[in-house]
This record gives sequence, C-alpha cells and structure tokens, in this order.
Amino acid sequence: MKHYIHWADVHLGVPVMDCYEYYDRIHTPEMKRLRQLPRIDGFFIAGDSLHKVFPDGDDNIKMLYKMLEEICLLSKMKGNFPIRIIRGTNGHDGNMLELFRPLTRFGKVFKEDTKNIENEIIKKIQNSKEYAINYHVTKDKSLFESLDKLMNTHLGNIENSEVGYNFEIYTKPIIENINGYKWLFVPEVYADNDEAISELFHQGPDFCLYHGMIEGAIDFYHDDKTSLIYNRSITMKRAYFNMVKYYTACGHIHQ
Repeated sequence: MKHYIHWADVHLGVPVMDCYEYYDRIHTPEMKRLRQLPRIDGFFIAGDSLHKVFPDGDDNIKMLYKMLEEICLLSKMKGNFPIRIIRGTNGHDGNMLELFRPLTRFGKVFKEDTKNIENEIIKKIQNSKEYAINYHVTKDKSLFESLDKLMNTHLGNIENSEVGYNFEIYTKPIIENINGYKWLFVPEVYADNDEAISELFHQGPDFCLYHGMIEGAIDFYHDDKTSLIYNRSITMKRAYFNMVKYYTACGHIHQ
C-alpha cells in the first residue's frame, strides 16, 4: 500500500490567521506527525498555497519557503519521496510559485542571477536587423558568445544540482511517471476550451492532482454538455475524472 500526503488550499496570508500563527498552530504539529510516520511515498500540494499575490520578500513568501524547505528535508530523511505542487487560481497563487524554484531538483539554475546577460541577448534580438548588418560588416559575434556563456552557466548549474530535492512545481498540465505510476498534474486551467487537457485525461493516468472547479460540485455551475468557464478558468467535466485509474486529489472547493 502506498502512503501519500495531500495538502491543498493552505491560503497562507489569509486575514484571519497570520503566517506565524499558522506555522505554530498548524504546520509545526503536522510536521511532527509526519516525521513519526513509518513511510511516505509522495507529498502532493494541490494549489492555493498563498492567499493572494504578495511582493517578493513578503513575510508570507518567506514563511512558505521555510515550510516547503522543511518538507524537502523530511523527504531527504525518508527515502527522498517526491514532492509536487501545482498552481492554484490566479487571484491566490498567481505566478508566485516561481519564487520557490530554487528548492526544486535543479534549483541551482534558479539561484543564479543571469538577468544582465539575458537582457543583453534580448536587446540584440529586438534589434536583430541592425545586429545582422553589424555581424556581416564587422563579424561581431557578441550575441553568440553571450548565448554560449548563458547556456554554459545553466548547464554547469544543472550538473551540480543532481543532489537537489525531489521537488517539482507545475504551472501547466503535465503527466509524470513517478515510481511506476502515471500522475497527471492539472493546475487551474485558464483556456478557451478543454481540448488539450482532454487529451491528457484520455491517456489514462493512474492518479491525478487537480486544482479548480468540477462540473456539478456546486449546483449553479453545473452543465451537462460542456466544461464551463468560471472566473475565466475551466470547470472540469466529471467524466474526465472517471478516466483516472485510482483516484484524484483536488484543491479549490472548500467543502
């Protein structure tokens, strides 16, 4: 039997409880309980870890980083079990999960500050016609040299990140094979239709981690014919989840 941990909708930063109180009253006791478990085969967080979009450096961002790092250290203690987190709604997680990529398997890539060289490359590409003329006339190879430098930096960091945490962040739907099982990860889907996600469900995943509305979960959002658009995100058809072999773990609906 597999032992999976499923969290969702932590909403760190919600007005009724600040992040320090949440850490002391909820997170710390929960981590103590998890450390006592004989085994953990996977830790899956189904979105809305943050309550709203906070600026980089905010206490809620720092606290979530600390909490995730503690989970990563727990993974190291218990056989390096996989940790996966998916993005929730735009109004809650937004793009803030990008701030936690230094904790992922290839985290060293994201710790390296390469903005200056990237900006140099972007500037030359935006003025590609002028650069092409200059390259033809003066043999200016600075763009290619900058690209080589950038890629070599990234590849070097990747090679040095192999001992990183077994932690990944998914902001787009994806299927991943984890210990012989096909996992479908579905962050809240913002699209005009469900064609792309339908193809993934039809691949017959063993498990699914999903954040978002489900057809029929709330009566007045139900529709028998099509996935609805709620808050510009797709309400997933119930039939899709019947294609999952074992079960789906969800976030978003607080009931």
